[in-house]
Amino acid sequence: RAGDDTAVGFNLRGEELWSYTLPLGVHRNAALEPVTAGNLLGDATAQWVFAGADGTIHILSQQGELIDHFALGAAPSGLAVASLDGRSVLLVSLGDRVEAWRLSP
Repeated sequence: RAGDDTAVGFNLRGEELWSYTLPLGVHRNAALEPVTAGNLLGDATAQWVFAGADGTIHILSQQGELIDHFALGAAPSGLAVASLDGRSVLLVSLGDRVEAWRLSP
């Protein structure tokens, strides 16, 4: 839809499988890659993680279903899923610091 920022999932044939509307806007940090993926919840499958332009984080299943979303309170400059002490964490760079969150289902 016009005016929306939308995440879209496609299959290998280029057919749209799902879409999710993100908050409208422009990220403050032009170098930010606003999407990453990884197994944050310890499930059999990974999740999609999107940074919204309004400082929110949106976690979606592989099928594009919203699992959770929350506000950071600041504009992110980096986003990644990594392993820390054998558990998956969400890493978010926020200006002068990096925060790591362990999420549970």
